[in-house]
Amino acid sequence: MEARHVTRPDAPGETVPAEATARPLAARTLVAVAVGGALGTAARIGFGDLAALGDPAAAWYGDNPVDDLGAFGDAALLATLAVNLLGSLLLGVIAGAAWPARLDWLRAGCGAGFCGAFTTFSFVALVFAVLGYSSGLAWGLLISGVLGGLLFVAIGAIIGRAISPGAIRPGTAHPDTAEHPGSSA
Repeated sequence: MEARHVTRPDAPGETVPAEATARPLAARTLVAVAVGGALGTAARIGFGDLAALGDPAAAWYGDNPVDDLGAFGDAALLATLAVNLLGSLLLGVIAGAAWPARLDWLRAGCGAGFCGAFTTFSFVALVFAVLGYSSGLAWGLLISGVLGGLLFVAIGAIIGRAISPGAIRPGTAHPDTAEHPGSSA
């Protein structure tokens, strides 16, 4: 298989392997991911506070985890599942939406930053560490979180495509054409 080549932006007529044109990660992208991550973490903790749980992962500090199983009650597990599913839906919307290339940094901040910090697989791992691999609660959280997360990402992507500016909807003309419904040509 032959490598794909592209025209060099600084030297029209010359081609280079596509990999050679990769852009370095911009500082604004790193800042956007960091800010998105901070906001996502705050939102997750806020969601836990709304459910009167705080951050379930932060509620466990004891030396003997078996004595601290209250942090892994049904409400905490359901709140974690709800956060993970909501975050998956939002990530699907972000991934499915049409973003202008100039806003790639914002897309990274919203997706990897906010959604990555808002959702919490580490809590699922902590549940396994504390309750053990024979726990039905831990397995239920893992399976429903993974399968539900995949479903919610897919639904979110459909929503993202549907609400994107310039999205092609049934009964409308393609945005690149001059024809529009209701116009006479």
